[in-house]
This record gives sequence, structure tokens and C-alpha cells, in this order.
Amino acid sequence: MIRSLLKHKSSFLLNLFGLVLGISCFLFTLSFGFYERSYDSYQSKRDRICRVATDVHSGGVETHVGLSLGILCDQLPGVFPEIERMVRFQAFSGRTGIRQKPGEPLVPLKTAYYTDETVFSVFSYRLTEGDARTALAAPNSIVLTAGLKQRLFGSGPAMGQTLTENGKPLKVTGVLAEVPGNSDLSFEALFSLTTLKPEDRGDWAYCFILFRNPGAMGGFQYKLDTLVKNQLNREIDVDGNTRLSLVLQPLSTLHYSAPRERDTPKGNPLYVTIFLVTGVLILLIACINSVNLGIVRSFSRVMDVTIKKIYGASRARLIGQHVLESMFAGLVAMALAFLLVWLLLPVFAAVVDRRMSAQDVFNRQMLGAAAGALVLLGLGGSVYTGIYLRRVKLADTLKGGAGGAKNGSVGGLRIVPRVILGFQFFITIGMLVAALSVYRQVAYFRSAPLGYNPDNVLIVNLPQNEEAAAGVTYIRNGLSGDANVLQTAACSESGLPGKGVDIDVYRYRERGRQVRKTIYHIDVDARYLAALKIPIIKGRNFPDVADTAAGRNAIVTASFARMAGWSDPLGEVLYHEDQKCPVIGVIPDFHYGSLHSAIQPMVLLQQVGQPDYLLARVAGTKTAAVLNRLEAHWKKAFPEIPFSYSFLDEQLIQQYRDEYNLLSLLLTLTVLMVAISCIGLVAYISFLLRMARADIAVRRVIGAGFYHIYTLFVRQFIWLLGIAFIVAAPLAWWFTQVWLRQFAYHVSPRATDPAIAVIAMGGLVGLIVLRFCLQSMRENPARVLREN
Repeated sequence: MIRSLLKHKSSFLLNLFGLVLGISCFLFTLSFGFYERSYDSYQSKRDRICRVATDVHSGGVETHVGLSLGILCDQLPGVFPEIERMVRFQAFSGRTGIRQKPGEPLVPLKTAYYTDETVFSVFSYRLTEGDARTALAAPNSIVLTAGLKQRLFGSGPAMGQTLTENGKPLKVTGVLAEVPGNSDLSFEALFSLTTLKPEDRGDWAYCFILFRNPGAMGGFQYKLDTLVKNQLNREIDVDGNTRLSLVLQPLSTLHYSAPRERDTPKGNPLYVTIFLVTGVLILLIACINSVNLGIVRSFSRVMDVTIKKIYGASRARLIGQHVLESMFAGLVAMALAFLLVWLLLPVFAAVVDRRMSAQDVFNRQMLGAAAGALVLLGLGGSVYTGIYLRRVKLADTLKGGAGGAKNGSVGGLRIVPRVILGFQFFITIGMLVAALSVYRQVAYFRSAPLGYNPDNVLIVNLPQNEEAAAGVTYIRNGLSGDANVLQTAACSESGLPGKGVDIDVYRYRERGRQVRKTIYHIDVDARYLAALKIPIIKGRNFPDVADTAAGRNAIVTASFARMAGWSDPLGEVLYHEDQKCPVIGVIPDFHYGSLHSAIQPMVLLQQVGQPDYLLARVAGTKTAAVLNRLEAHWKKAFPEIPFSYSFLDEQLIQQYRDEYNLLSLLLTLTVLMVAISCIGLVAYISFLLRMARADIAVRRVIGAGFYHIYTLFVRQFIWLLGIAFIVAAPLAWWFTQVWLRQFAYHVSPRATDPAIAVIAMGGLVGLIVLRFCLQSMRENPARVLREN
């Protein structure tokens, strides 16, 4: 076997290169698929845990929210005996920092939650330090993750240490092992819920139920619906116009549930399927190439096989040798592929924006899949080649050498590689069409008119406490006095595009009658429209004054006015409880959310209380100077809070994180698929030219030129490309339609995309054929004819 591989080392290395590429792509996509499908699998009680989400129904409008009322965690366990425990995660403001001692640098705390002390008896979070039963029992207790502990204390002890957060003491009562990346709810720290005032513990939170046994989950939704109907909704809205529905979401399916307002990031099962299918196709093409190369190599080994048959070699031995050689190449390729995946895993994890580790590659599932791929590879072309070579006629071979088998006995060798190559063309053309469609849609995300201008808009995260008002005013005055700042504005968290609107029930006149409905609204100040360059098409802007009366004014979008049937929106009034909100202006519709969803009718209310964000439109070339001065002002105003900022256009792009990841991977995989297909094409063209050496020599002797020889061979691939195009084009068109359908706003499929794909493949095929035809033209016809 070794002698045979060394004799055909160029073919072996070419085969090995294609297999390493194909298997590596397969392992990357498979590890990503397993990672995505394993969310929260480390939770030992995941089959008994459900999250309680909320649906709000009001006036024909339904709003789906990932949160529910935290007070349910106190009430439901006493009503339903099948509930063992309930735990809530109530958001802690991320715009803060903690430090060990005064004067030390602040460590930003981005994601943290207040939670019940029983959280560790529900979820399998592993404490490396501290007692899980008492870690969050006392007020002002904090449990750190290992990463945050390292940033604060390094290798020193953390237990019992006191931290300060905005001047308030926090005692470290536990250290958690790092929360796995494939967790639907991630955090850096947990605070004791008893730190909050009793009246604040029932606010909106992520609420989870631990049932006493998995069977109790099945019929509990009906009991929950009955309780909400008979008690909760009667307390919320006595006239029955607004009602809530509580929805159970099993933890095992939570990551792939439909996205909701105020929810954690969710996975897209379609993209996981696309990655897995692409990885399998690339592996299949790599195996097909191995078959092609084996067939080509077997043609040059006809004499060797014939001699072995003369000496009595059995069919099993001939087939076994080819299987063994193929398996050896597969083992070497598999080892190199795992090494390559291990080396490139950090790069891959960064591209897909996941926290993947070596354990996600070197595990039983991955090794089992690799073993299956190896068996597929070993049994692919080697069995076919071995059976064919067993049927080679001895007389023909001895009479004509290696070429003696080229007449009637190589029909299968002509047909099978051709069919295989056509299949490769089919897959590659389909992948190119899909990549073109994804590229155009992702480009549309950047170029689509949003109805406002997000470029060069700086976002400053403001502190969330009443004492910060003076500091906010100081920061804003500093920005307004900067010549490089064109406009400033302030808004609530809902006023930041892409963050999610607020939802409340309002009364207003709709098509001549009074209705009570849920409306989407955001809270902004009088400079918000100017900062984002949103025009007013009717009426006027909010008055630029800071008083409570101004907060009663409303500006509606054009779609809201159409929905309400207002021919003259100015003077119409919205009522919320005892608050009267006259409509003073109308603005065009704008894409407040992502392009995944249709534009919703919306109301803008003037910000009265403490804003959550400060917006500043900056002159394009002066951003660094503005940031330096802003940070200096910040340290004077808020020495205990870290300076945190972002840019609006970059933040909006994060809404399409999965699509950008899909594009990056799809383009990479498509390029690799084309490269692997070219390896198979090289093998087949080499095979054809070896079989046609005598024919080419005869044609050259009778006067055929290079053009004639080139067209003779290239036209054999034109009809293969044509058939592949006819089959692949409608399938790729269908896939494009299905994928684009998930976006409310998207590009239209182009008929030219399949044409571009087939022309690109045709050009590549033409270049490869050209290279080998030039090589064949350098051979001496007389010498070729003598050898044959």
C-alpha cells in the first residue's frame, strides 16, 4: 500500500488536500450545529424547567413579551402543588461598575440580575466558592462568575470581600464557574433579590418554574390559563378589553422559540440547518473527489492489477487493497482536519460570535460523525474501482499495456466520473446562487432607507438613579458647547432604535368611535427628531422645555394616523389613565426595529423623567476628539460609574448578527466548495487526456490545431454545466424565496444570479481545460503513437 501511494504521490497529495478541506468544513459546521442544539443541556433539571412568558392582548393587538410579573414567583407555588420552586431573574442596570477599594479602577458590570436565593437548587450553576444554600440569602450579597472574579481579585481570595457599586457596599458570598456560552440566560454576577425593596420585587422579570416531575408540565398550561382568566385578568382590567396570557416555554426549546419583546437573543434553526446541509454537501463533494481520483489512479494501475491476477490475487484482496488505501488517506486527512479545526477554532468562534471551546470539537458526537464519514469515504469509490479492475481482461491488458483497457472495458470509467462531476456542478452552482442572494440581502441591510440617519450618532449610556440628574445636565451642556457636536438629544431605553418599544393601553378615537387598545410608544425629548434627521410632515415638534405639561403632548407616525382613520390628526387626543395626550404633529414611518419585521404604527411621547441615553450627532472626522472631551467630563460628573458609549449605526448592525455570520460562513464554504470541485475537475480532465493521448496525436498529425483540440474537450463539460444549471437554478430560486420570506423588507430574487453562477463556473472550467490542453500540446505526437 505504501509503495503504491509513493508511486502516485501527486495524486495522493491532491486527494489528501481535498479531503482535509472537505472534512474540516464538515467538522466546523457540525460542531456549530451541535453547539446550537445543546443550549442549556448542562442543566440537570432541564426536563422539569419552564419559563413563563407573557402575551398581552388589547384591542385586537397582540404583543409577545419574554418577561412576566415577578410576583407570580411568590404566589403560584402556593396555588399549584406540582410546582416545586419558582425563580425570577430581574434585570440589574448594566450602566454601572464595581470596584474593590476607593480609588481603584472601575470594573464595568454589563449583565447581572437580582434573583431568588433558591436559584442554585433550580439551575445547575456550579459554585466553586461559597454555600449554594445561603449565598444569596442576605441583602447586598453578590455572587461573581469566575471571569469577573479574575478581573476584580486576580488570583487572590474573593469570599467575604466587600465591593462597592456606586458607593453602596456588596459582600461577595460566592464564586460561580463560568456560565457556559450555550446558555440562553448569561450573566456576570447575581445579586440577592432581598437587596430590593419589597414593592420592587414583583416587577417584570424572567420567571422560571421547576416542576416536581416532567409529567406535570403537560397539563399545567390549561390550569395556568384558568387561573389567569378567573383572577389575574379581572384584577388587571375589569372591562375585559385588555387581558394577559401566560405561556409556558420548556427550557429545552427556549433558545429556538420565536423572538419576543424584552427577550434574550434567540437562535435561528433555519441557519443551523443551512450550515449542516452545507457541511454535508462539502464532505460529499470531497468524498466524490476521492472517488474520481481513485478511478483515475486505477486506470494507471491496470497492468499492476493484471499481474496480480495472473499470480492468483482474489477479488476480495483486490477490493481490500483499494479500501485500505482509501481508508488510510481518510485517516490521515481526518487527523489533519481535526488539527486544523483545533488551530482555527478561535477564529471560527469569533466569526459566528459564539463562545466555543475544544470540548465542542473533541467529543463523542463529533468523533462518531467523523468515524461515519471515514467509513463513507472508504467504501465510496474504492469498492467500485476494485470491482471494475477485477473484471479487466488479461489479454487486452497484456496486448496494449495500460492502454489496452481503454476501448470497451472503460465505459464505466467514462460514465461514472462524468455523472459525479455533473453532481458537483449542480451543488456548486446552487451554492453560488445562494451566496449571491445572501450577499445582496446583507448589503441591503446597510443601504436600505430607514427613515432616519444613524451615521455618526454617538450613544452615551446614562446612570439610572435620581441623583444623576445634575451630572447628566453637566454632560449634556458640555456636549452642546462642543463645536464638533452638531446636535444632542435624550431618550428613554425604548427611544433607542432597535431596543424595543414600550407598550401601554390608551384610549383614542378610531374611525369615529372610542377604542381602548395597546399602542407602541417611545419616550424622547424635543431634539430627538432633529438629531436623527426625522422630518415633521404635519404640525410641530415638542416644545423644548423641561416641564411635566410638555410630557402630555404626542407625535404620531403616518401609519398610526392611517390606522386610526384620522384625516386630520392634529387635535386628536390619546388618553392613558388620567393623562391626556393631544397630538401635535405627524412624522413619516421609520424603521424603528429591524428589517425582519414590518413597520408598526407608533406614538412618540416627550421624555419628562430621567433619560436612559444621550445621543450626539458628531462631525464625521472629529469623533475621537469628542470622545476624549466627553470622557473627561464624565469622570468629573460620575467618578463611580464607568464611561460607556457606542455608535448607533454599529448597534443597528447587531440586529443582523446571524445574517452577517451566515454570509461570512456561506461565502467561505462556497469558495472552499468551488476549490474542492476544481480538484475533482482536474482529476477528470487528467483522466480524459490520458485516455485520449493517441486520439490527440492522430488529430495533430492530420493537421488539427490547438483551437480544435481545446473545443473538442471543453464542449464535453458544457452540456454537464447546462444540465446542472437546469436542475440547480429552480431549486436555488426556491431556497432564495424561502430564506427571503423571513424578512418583511428584502431584495427580490434576480434571474441573473443563476446565470452569473453558471458563467463563473464555465469560466473556471474553461481555464482548467485550457491549462491541460496546453500541456498535452507540448507532447511529441510521434512518441505518443509509438507508445500506444
